[in-house]
Amino acid sequence: MSESPTPPPVQPRPRRNGLGLVLLLVILLGFLAFVVWGFLKLWKMGGDTQMSIHGWIALGIAFVVTGLLGGGLMWLAFYSSRKGWDDQVGTDEDAEG
Repeated sequence: MSESPTPPPVQPRPRRNGLGLVLLLVILLGFLAFVVWGFLKLWKMGGDTQMSIHGWIALGIAFVVTGLLGGGLMWLAFYSSRKGWDDQVGTDEDAEG
């Protein structure tokens, strides 16, 4: 009988300090603060223009529809990837010719 090979010893993963994560969060929060500042700056440049209730309703509907469309497309991409649809490159006719 042959013996099964022994697995290599498990090496402990090196401990990481949280400095990289903290730095990433600081950078991302800085970007967020810059975007919010820019948005508020541009909002004040609009002057005395007011948006009607119909404009707010249209903006809300556009926000919801865009979020649903983006979320649906992301779900579809993950679903097709997990079901193997991305693995099927060609048809049987392509393989014969």
